[in-house]
This record gives sequence, structure tokens and C-alpha cells, in this order.
Amino acid sequence: MPPGADRGWARLSGEVVVSTVFASDVVASWTHDDKLQQWDRLLRCQEWLTDEAARWDKSLSFDNLVLGLEEDVMLDLLPRGDPAPRLLSRVAGALGYDSVSDMHATALHGKARASSGLVLVAGAGDGKARTLPKEAGLGGAPPLGGALVFDRVAGAAQKTRSLCAAILRAFGAVDLADPRDEARDLRNRARYAGDVMLGLEPLPNTIAGPVTAYLVGWTENHEPSFEDALPPGEWDARRRE
Repeated sequence: MPPGADRGWARLSGEVVVSTVFASDVVASWTHDDKLQQWDRLLRCQEWLTDEAARWDKSLSFDNLVLGLEEDVMLDLLPRGDPAPRLLSRVAGALGYDSVSDMHATALHGKARASSGLVLVAGAGDGKARTLPKEAGLGGAPPLGGALVFDRVAGAAQKTRSLCAAILRAFGAVDLADPRDEARDLRNRARYAGDVMLGLEPLPNTIAGPVTAYLVGWTENHEPSFEDALPPGEWDARRRE
């Protein structure tokens, strides 16, 4: 069983309900073309994830709910680098919900077969997808995988890869590239060449390799080398108690 699976972490399989919110603020707002481009990237990302799950003999589908596509969800200000939990709460409030849990529950209404949920906030961010930590307590049934923030950075192919990596991270994957640890970085490049979590290639040239597939629950095959692929202490923090 992948690390953390016994703690109720969401798994990236079955039917995943994705709530995408296009948010703008007084400083930066979306154009309709921007939204359509990002929406297309998200759909291509979902197609890639579905194909990769199938490669590991896992069924995966997405049920999308999009808010703000025609008219932005407006916030007073979207501070760059705002922590994901706080940003999520602000978006939920702007949509009229008392909490993120209520927003999540509404998205999942009537989705009895859903295995997990995911909230994407597409806004004027800093170019980095920030993931809601599992400790934030936004579980529920089915559990919430995470919250991601992405923006209008150019480079469609690379940005789509980054979005896929962020979604995988929300469901347990870990970045395999580590410029702070040269030995681990070089080792992972050699062992897991082509893995999307290395962040080296655009999406068409990447795969979800064995360690990434294990961490998101697509396989139960565990190799001892997986533990060396993660940053120090990360494996112990994730393994089953």
C-alpha cells in the first residue's frame, strides 16, 4: 500500500471530480481566450493522466465542474504566494460558501461513484502550482485530493506538464528533481529518466514512472530504491504507521 494510503489520502483512480475556478482580482484579470487556453491545457492534462493510469492497469476518469469561465470569480486581491488553504477559503467565500468543505460537498453532490475530488484555482498567481497539504483536514467522503493554483504563464506544452505534475503531487507524488541535493538529483535522473516529476521534458515526452505510479496508488509494487528517490525524511513521513 502506498505511503499515507491508510490515512485516508485521496487516490488518483476511479472517478475524480475536478472543480476549476477562474479567479481574478483588481490587479490582473483573465481574457476569455486565456481561459479557453488554460481549459484546453487542463483537458489535455486529464487525457494524459487517464492514459498513464491505464498503462498501469488503473481506471481513471474526470468529471469537471468549471466556475468563472464566462464571468470571473472576483476577489479583492490575489496576493502572490498566498498559501493554498487561505486562498481556497477566500475563493469559497467569494462563491458564497461558508467553508471549503461546503464548496467541495456541493461539487460532489449526486456523484455517488466519485472516488476523490480536486479543486483547481486558476488565478493571477506567481507561476507556481501550490498544493494544499493533507494536514489541512479537508478530507470528507470522498476525500479532497488538494488545491492547486496556476496562472497564465506562456509555454503551453511545458505548462501542461507542470499542471499534470501538480495534480500528481496533490495525490501523493513527489518532485524527483532536487537542485539542493546534487547526488539525489543525478541518481533520480538516471533511474527515472522521462518521469514527469523530474520536470525536464514537455508532456508528450514524459511518463509516470514506477516511483510516481506507486506514490499515487497506481501500483503496489515497491522497490527499496524508491525511498532514496524522496528527500530525507519524506518517506518516513509518508509510510504507513
